Amino acid sequence: MHTSIAKIEEKINTVNQLLSYPLTTPDFLNKKYYPSLDGWRAIAITLVVLGHAGSSSSPDSGYYIIAKIFFSGLLGVKIFFVLSGFLITSLLIKEKIKYGSINVKNFFIKRGLRILPVLYLYLLIVFILNNKFDFGLNSIGFLGPALYVTNFGFFPSSWVLVHTWTLSVEEQFYMLWPFIFRLNKYAIYICIIIICLSPILKPLTYKFPSLNYLLLQPFFNSATSIFTGSLSAFLIFNKHIFKRLIITKVMAIIAFIFLCVYAYSLSLGIFGKFNLTLGELVANFSIMYLIIATIVKHDHFLFKVLNTQLFIKLGTISYSLYIWQQLFLFPLGIYPNWSVYVWFPINIIFAVLAALVSYYFFEKYFLNLKNKLLRDT
Repeated sequence: MHTSIAKIEEKINTVNQLLSYPLTTPDFLNKKYYPSLDGWRAIAITLVVLGHAGSSSSPDSGYYIIAKIFFSGLLGVKIFFVLSGFLITSLLIKEKIKYGSINVKNFFIKRGLRILPVLYLYLLIVFILNNKFDFGLNSIGFLGPALYVTNFGFFPSSWVLVHTWTLSVEEQFYMLWPFIFRLNKYAIYICIIIICLSPILKPLTYKFPSLNYLLLQPFFNSATSIFTGSLSAFLIFNKHIFKRLIITKVMAIIAFIFLCVYAYSLSLGIFGKFNLTLGELVANFSIMYLIIATIVKHDHFLFKVLNTQLFIKLGTISYSLYIWQQLFLFPLGIYPNWSVYVWFPINIIFAVLAALVSYYFFEKYFLNLKNKLLRDT
């Protein structure tokens, strides 16, 4: 018994020692832009768009069946979340290494210029169209996305606004993360605790729904994916831990196969107990493993696909496309006044065109403004 306790204490001390090593920027992350990440954004937005497009097609059509099986919007969102945590934390770590501290004010300005303008433009357009085409919204319904609390369901909503729950989760994470990050190695422990609690809290709140708000599950349910990305960034910037990470094509294939099975099970509603507990945890780390593999390794098929111009361009407009697609890709039968003008498959083209116009004539102005106002990290 005493021997077992001693071994556990030894392992804990080893982990503490590893986490205490100073963070350094690895060579493969010593640059400002990673095309592979835009490629992953392209994959994520493709899953969301083609998945939503399926709901706008006839249930009797072949595309409806294909979309239901192969295009999981929830998996696409999960990829976005993991990417976000990894990228945001990587940028903060680089800033900490370069300047010795992080500028919280600049962090909020950057995030604000990145996500606020496009969302509020979208809300304005939806507000105008709602008066003519009746999306089933009243003025109160706009408060959820405007205040970034859609995920908590405080205000009535409609399909054209319900996708803002993901933006709410991200914004709530952004409001907390710089202050948690300042806790240094304790930030890593917080990530680990949140990730480890997820398989316990999800089934608990599923069985006892009254605990959902008390345990802040509308946030933590999905934010676990973001914290997984953040944890991965800490581990990669710690060379003593990263050198222990084994990156092979076989492991990447296993991670890819698991994600396919995970997405397929979500679409068919099977393996519910596993997905509710360990499934999402494994999915998060599978996504992160594949992302890391495509940054570190350049000699495989997936890297080449992610770095094609088509994927990079699609990833560049992914945020605008995510915002605007909801207005055009809606379930068949709702919004009859609006569906006269927007129907499958032309709605996919409309969504992409709206995203292109939004990005190049609106969003890009604020991105350039962000770069002018703030120091590089």
